[in-house]
Amino acid sequence: MKMGFRLFTLICAAFLLAVPSFAGAKVKINDTAKFDIGFRMQTMYINTETDLDGDANLDSYDYFRVRRGRLRMKAIVGEKFEAFLQTEVGSFGTDGSGGDVRIIDGWVQYKFNKNFSTFAGLHMAPTGRQNITSSGGLLAIDRPGIVTKDLTWGTRAVHTYNTATFGQSDAKLRSGTAVRDAGLTFFYKGSGSETVHYKLYAAINNGIQAAGFDKERLTFRGQVNFFDEESGYYHLSNYFGKKKTVSIGAAVDMQDSVALNSAGDAVDYSLSTVDLHVEWPVGDNSLSFETAVVNMDLDDEEAMMVGGNAVNTKGSAGTGYYIQFGYNIGKLQPFFLYDVWDSDRDDGVGSYDQFRIGLAYYLFGNNANIKLGYEQFNADVAFLGTEDSLSSLVFGFFVTF
Repeated sequence: MKMGFRLFTLICAAFLLAVPSFAGAKVKINDTAKFDIGFRMQTMYINTETDLDGDANLDSYDYFRVRRGRLRMKAIVGEKFEAFLQTEVGSFGTDGSGGDVRIIDGWVQYKFNKNFSTFAGLHMAPTGRQNITSSGGLLAIDRPGIVTKDLTWGTRAVHTYNTATFGQSDAKLRSGTAVRDAGLTFFYKGSGSETVHYKLYAAINNGIQAAGFDKERLTFRGQVNFFDEESGYYHLSNYFGKKKTVSIGAAVDMQDSVALNSAGDAVDYSLSTVDLHVEWPVGDNSLSFETAVVNMDLDDEEAMMVGGNAVNTKGSAGTGYYIQFGYNIGKLQPFFLYDVWDSDRDDGVGSYDQFRIGLAYYLFGNNANIKLGYEQFNADVAFLGTEDSLSSLVFGFFVTF
């Protein structure tokens, strides 16, 4: 793979010129209300492989990308209400006028008491742990490739640090909200003792209505933390030894009639997952470890109709798992991720495995860091001519405040 002088220069410049750069504001409106504003910017250099000239062979390809560019705003009114709004940089125009911006989160939290609340609006459904882990606190640069098997995340698998879709494994189910879902989630947190804590989620959301049925999406999740708690709705993958916790979680996600099969009958979706997360201080260092098993089912259909086109459903449905860990040594953290998907097809179409290795330099924890990673993606069946694997190198700056 081509790395070359440009990458070497980029890495050297990053470590020599990296300085703290924080901005933000917390504004008191009156005695009962305040306003909080923050941002997230993740920029990447990516060297990967793609078919540039249409000859069914992979060519080296490098480019720069804004992976995430977000402005976050929260309003807190009294002790009961919080409202949250988050934007995202979208596609960039070719006329020099800049890029589009869209709303990706918009919800109101009402707190019945200190333990029980509800989230209403556009937010992440509480499926697997990674699906409700903040993108500002990911471990191996981005999420595992099987996380996008979730319904509104696209019922697909992704690679090249989640910037490309593996076509064989794509059921092509998409929602207008893209990743998030609109609806209502009830959230309860509590403690059985000083070292046992639990969280319960129950959600009803719009889901996908592509087949012309009015069916709700239902999601249920339970989680137990031993030692320290993770008290919020969302998680981090990395606590840098500030927590000592072992988390075990399980979830089910389901919606009837998300599509039609070739005979015109309804196809139902269901996903189940079990996950484990460990954050463990080791002297002045710390270990972050996480694994999960995911099963996604689409009624064992051979094909279904999405947008008027037949989609190979069994190439998307199946079972997979991931393992990721990092070991924090001062401001440095080497990391590793491995994820696998076995599709329901007998011929292996849609099945893959991929691994990532890399190094992160945390200047200010999850608030400002620099990451370098290598990814190797291997499909069971060739996805382009005789090509069945590709490799990618990613280098990026990550800032969240």
